Amino acid sequence: MIPVAYDNTNSSSWDQRDYLKIGLWISRGIGFTDSNRNPLYPLLLAPLATRDVRYFTMAKCVSLGIGCMGLVMTYYIARKYVGSVSALAVASLLMLNREYRYAAAHVDTEILLTPLFFAAWHSCCEALRSTVLGQDKGRCATIAGVLAGLAYLAKGTGLLIPAVFFGTLILLRGAKWLGNRRIWFFVLGFIVVALPLWAYHLLEHGNPLYNINTTHYMWNDSWEENFTYDLAELPTLFTYLQTHTVANAWERLSNGLRVAPTQWYRAIELAPLPLQPQLGATVVVGLGILVLIGVFKHAHDSWKGRGGHFVFSLSGILVYIVLFAWYHPISASPRFVLPWVPVLYLAPVWLLRRLVRVYRGWWEAGLLGLSTAAIIGTSVCGIDHLSLFRSMPTHDQEATKEDARFMGEILQRTSPGDNVVIGPSHLLPDWLAFDRNILLIPHTRQNWPTFQTWIIDRNAEYVVLDEELWERRRQLLGDFWVLTDQGLVAEETPPGWSLVVPTQYPCRVCLFHVDSAVLAPETVMDVVYEDEISLLGYTLDPRIPQAGSPLTLTLYWELEQALEETTQVFVHVLDSEGRLAAQHDGNLAVDLYYYPDEQLLAGTRLRDDHTLPALPPGSYVIHVGLYRWETQQRLAVTSPRECLSEQYLQLLDVELR
Repeated sequence: MIPVAYDNTNSSSWDQRDYLKIGLWISRGIGFTDSNRNPLYPLLLAPLATRDVRYFTMAKCVSLGIGCMGLVMTYYIARKYVGSVSALAVASLLMLNREYRYAAAHVDTEILLTPLFFAAWHSCCEALRSTVLGQDKGRCATIAGVLAGLAYLAKGTGLLIPAVFFGTLILLRGAKWLGNRRIWFFVLGFIVVALPLWAYHLLEHGNPLYNINTTHYMWNDSWEENFTYDLAELPTLFTYLQTHTVANAWERLSNGLRVAPTQWYRAIELAPLPLQPQLGATVVVGLGILVLIGVFKHAHDSWKGRGGHFVFSLSGILVYIVLFAWYHPISASPRFVLPWVPVLYLAPVWLLRRLVRVYRGWWEAGLLGLSTAAIIGTSVCGIDHLSLFRSMPTHDQEATKEDARFMGEILQRTSPGDNVVIGPSHLLPDWLAFDRNILLIPHTRQNWPTFQTWIIDRNAEYVVLDEELWERRRQLLGDFWVLTDQGLVAEETPPGWSLVVPTQYPCRVCLFHVDSAVLAPETVMDVVYEDEISLLGYTLDPRIPQAGSPLTLTLYWELEQALEETTQVFVHVLDSEGRLAAQHDGNLAVDLYYYPDEQLLAGTRLRDDHTLPALPPGSYVIHVGLYRWETQQRLAVTSPRECLSEQYLQLLDVELR
């Protein structure tokens, strides 16, 4: 675990930055959760939380400590089922588990959830057994409810435990048992633990069970679709049903079920015994069926005592398989099913122990030898890695020095509560700016007018671009920047943008200042065409035009309705006798004939530059208008009243000398 923790220097990988940030929120009284990640793990980090990379190092140490305690807890619980020696084997398997080691070396809740989930599983099974046998007066059910609540506080999937618990009870004893008062001690224990989180969500979102993942994200078709301009654009179950057919849903689920064996194999894979993923998935399915049959046969022999264990475990695993098969377009990470790994290790050990009763002495001697070898080998490696552990704080500081300095520049230029655009990316430790509002560039509507309007409307004066972000938002950023071996280089810097850190290209991570006046005209107007498009004003460059020099007229538009047809802007310059002296036509934002998928919605503001050629001295008038490209029909001015029905606007008079 220690070498992985030592090499883990990117505090923005995985969900690490989010848990670090929530820990800082809790320590400062800013927040309790980000409505996605639940607060139990960040609560453990909060006493250590500082705006310093040392906090990241200490958080990794917390995870390592939880990982070690999780092994002890696994041993203690497994001992109740298979005895001390076999329990040692179960704990050793978990110690060698690749995903568990990885989780223990990262700042992530899975390392806390896994032992809590195992404890909740054991308590729920015991509560079911005691209830069926009529031995429980409420104590087992209360403990099970509390542990299930703690698992829920660690991660939202813990909410599945009560559902599976009551589903198992109904399958075993029928719905009438829901009226048993002792069983409702489970509900009481769960509610007492979960109540603070429910109260927070009720106040923040009006729904105590709110979670952005289950409410919105899981109904998207990819992870990138989670990045939108507004939360209202995210799907829900109801909007998903409106936009997808039953065939679409079944195709998604069946594709996920095909991926599931690989996901579960990667979750139970042992670090010293890696297999090719497809082979591993085949082995998992084959051995899983054999273990399932064997466990069922032996559990059936003592169904009254162990039937609850079997039904609860099988039901829970099936729920997880279906849930994360559905979730696979978003992510198919094996860490999602890691909580079931101790149970999956315990089941075959329990079965084999029963199968070799006659040779139990040999069995336990062999297990003891293998477990001892694994523990000694891991301990020897751990001693050898102590130097890495001791040097980890210095190593983390050195590895993140430049990135932390970059974040320091952002902190110096902004104030708490300011909006800053950073990402989506995993290159910067943006949790250091925990008291700033980090905005993520949306995946939808990747066109510059929409993006620029979004930045200005949110008063975001600073934007960070990096190589990963450029790759993910190439459609939006590719018109202005290119990615080279040395970093980002601007082919043409967008109007109003200036590079401040570093001060020149190329740069792998670039901080830009965005002038809020980029969409503000010097001369303000309010002219509306066909109640669809408003002219907000214009700017002349130079302000006092000169004869013999070109002139740039910048028009500022706002869409009153979504742009659905290709619309052209014309600028006509007429001399004193009304003859056309110069003109410039151009698309209003985009040609929808060639880019039919572009979306420009109401409220989008456009900066529209028109360069006019040098003209001789004289008096000129500039007309501005709009027309549909396909029909060549001009749009009439519908406001102000004095310009009604005009097919152009007499913008201004110009005297060139």
